[in-house]
Amino acid sequence: MFSAATVEAIGSYVYVLTDQDDRIFYIGKGQGNRVFGHVDEVRRLLQADPSRRLEMPADDDAQDVGMAPKRQRVADILRAGKTPGMYIVREGLTPEQALLIEAALISVLDWQMDGVLTNQSAGHGTGLFGLKSVADLEATKGQAFRISDLPNLGKCKEVIAINVNRRWLEVGKNGTTLLDIAKGIWRLNPTRASKCPYAIIHANGIVRGVFAIEGWNGPDDEGRFTFVPKDPQPLAGANFCQRNAASLFGATGSGSQNPIRYVPVPK
Repeated sequence: MFSAATVEAIGSYVYVLTDQDDRIFYIGKGQGNRVFGHVDEVRRLLQADPSRRLEMPADDDAQDVGMAPKRQRVADILRAGKTPGMYIVREGLTPEQALLIEAALISVLDWQMDGVLTNQSAGHGTGLFGLKSVADLEATKGQAFRISDLPNLGKCKEVIAINVNRRWLEVGKNGTTLLDIAKGIWRLNPTRASKCPYAIIHANGIVRGVFAIEGWNGPDDEGRFTFVPKDPQPLAGANFCQRNAASLFGATGSGSQNPIRYVPVPK
C-alpha cells in the first residue's frame, strides 16, 4: 500500500496491471490505493472459496457485465504463486484528466493487442472522441441514424440496439462477419426482445448495420439468447450503416456497460 504522504502527493492517476510475462491486461484510473484493490479483492474471494468462478451477477435483461475477465486473470496469476505487476502510467492528474488518459490507452492498446485487455468498458468518451479511422470520424460527426428510415415498422414500439465495441475489430478477420459478432449470445428479456423487428448493431458511436429479426434461439445453459436474422446480410442502403449512433440514445448517452438497449420508435 502507498503511504499517506504518497497518496497525498500523487492525486489521481492511471495505472496498468500486468501478467507473469509483464504484458498489460488491465488499464484503470483511481486515487489513493486503488491500484492495489483488484488484487486484494481477488485474494479475499479466493480465501473464501479457492475454486470459485469470479463473476459478477447479471439481471434478467443484461449481459454479464462487471469485472469477470479481469478477476479471473488476477486469480490465475495468484494461483500460479505470482502477483500481477502494478505500474503507474501517469500521476498528479485531475480526475477528468485521468478519465481521458485511461480511455485513450484502452482504445489504442486494445486495438494493437488484438483485444487482450480485460477492461469491460471502452473508457470515458471513447465512442465520441476515441480511436477512429478517418472514415469513422466522418461518420460520428456526420449524418445521424434515423429509426424512422427503417421499413415496415408498423405498430412496433421499440427496436433493439446491440453494442459490439469489444468485438468490432474482429470483423473481416478469418472470415468473421458483422452477423457473427452481432447475433449473440446475449442475456436479455426474450419477451421484450421478440417484439423488436430490427437489431441495430453499433460500435464506437457508429451504426455498423441493421438486421431484420426472424426470432430468437435460446436460452442456452447460461440463459443467453441468439437472434435469427431474416437475411444474413444487413439491410442495404446508405441510411443503415456508417451513421452517427448518438441519436439512438438521446441525453442518456450510449456509455452503459450493458450491450443491449431498447430504443423507442418515434411516433
